[in-house]
Amino acid sequence: MHVLLISDTHFPDRVTGISQLLRRMKEYEPELILHAGDLTDAEVMEELERIAPAVAVLGNMDEANGLELPIRKLFEIKGRKILLHHGRGVHPRGDLNTLVYMAEEAGADVIVTGHTHTPVFEKVGKITVINPGSPTVPRFSPKSFMVAEFGKTIEAKLIKL
Repeated sequence: MHVLLISDTHFPDRVTGISQLLRRMKEYEPELILHAGDLTDAEVMEELERIAPAVAVLGNMDEANGLELPIRKLFEIKGRKILLHHGRGVHPRGDLNTLVYMAEEAGADVIVTGHTHTPVFEKVGKITVINPGSPTVPRFSPKSFMVAEFGKTIEAKLIKL
């Protein structure tokens, strides 16, 4: 399954205008979009759903902006259990051991997370940790999102903007 992974869009609180980003995302023709939180406006979800079915979770900035999303979402793609979680409450921020533990506790094979604004694709034991970075306000990396192929293996490509 062809899945677009995105996090930390922070629209419109930190950036204005996401039409260029949306056009770029649409080019990859995703079958599903996973947003790991910090949308900060319901309009982001509406725009993503115009591209493909979308699933999002609550980021640390979403609640203050009145968004009502689940803190985490556990579901299956091609026989793999995926945990979608923003990463808030993980200390230090983005700690791989904590994220792996969260995935194991949930019975997931993969955790898709955000919060650090820095891309990660790393296999730790049996758990794959994926953070697509941020397409708008990255930290120590280029603006980015990821396109992943879920099948017998998981392959992800970092899309630098």
